[in-house]
Amino acid sequence: LSNPTISAATDRPANANGWFNAAVMVSFTCADAISGVNTCTAPSSLGQGAAQSASGTVTDIAGRTASTTLAGINIDTTPPVVTYSGNAGPYTVDQTVNITCGVSDALSGVLSATCPGISGPAWSFFGGGPILLGDRAGNTGTGSTTFTVKVTEESLDNLIRRFFGSNQAGANGLVAKVHAIVTAPNANAKQGKLNAFDNQVDAKTGNPLTAA
Repeated sequence: LSNPTISAATDRPANANGWFNAAVMVSFTCADAISGVNTCTAPSSLGQGAAQSASGTVTDIAGRTASTTLAGINIDTTPPVVTYSGNAGPYTVDQTVNITCGVSDALSGVLSATCPGISGPAWSFFGGGPILLGDRAGNTGTGSTTFTVKVTEESLDNLIRRFFGSNQAGANGLVAKVHAIVTAPNANAKQGKLNAFDNQVDAKTGNPLTAA
C-alpha cells in the first residue's frame, strides 16, 4: 500500500558559489521495500545553463509511482572574456600608454568586475604576463595585449628635456649626444657615442635624473 521512494543527486557538489564548470550527471536512487522496483529513471546529463532541473520517476511492481525533481543546478563551462581597448601602439618613448581592460561573463558572472589596465609613460614598460581572471563557476579567462615602444631621435630628445625640467641647459649635452649617435658614420663611431651618452646619464643620475 505504500509508494516507492526516489531521490536525486548530482555526481559531485557545486562549488562555494553554487556553480559547476563542467557537465553534471544527475542520478536517481529508487527503492521499494514490499513489491520491489519495476522501473527507475536513468541518469540524466545536464550541460551549460542556469537554474536547471532534472526529474525522475520510479514505478514499483505493484504499479505505484513516485517522482522527484532536483532543481537549481547551475552550469557554466565558458571562461570569462578579457578585452583591451585604447592600444595605440607602436609608441615612442616620450608618449603615454593608456590601455583599459574589461572583463565579462554572460552566465555565472565574474569574480571581479574590473581588471588592471596599462597606464604610464611608454619608456617605463619592459614587458609583462597575461591577465588571468575567473568567473563564479571556476573558469579562468586569459587576456593580453601587446605594443612596441621605439626610440627615435626626436622622442628621446623630448624625453630628456622632460626629465631635466627647468634645467634645459643641463639637457643640452645629452641631446647633442643623441644627435651624435644618430649621425655617426659607422658602427664603431656609433658605439663610442653611445658610451659617451651612457657616461653622462650615469653622471646625471640622482640630479636631476632618478634611478628609474
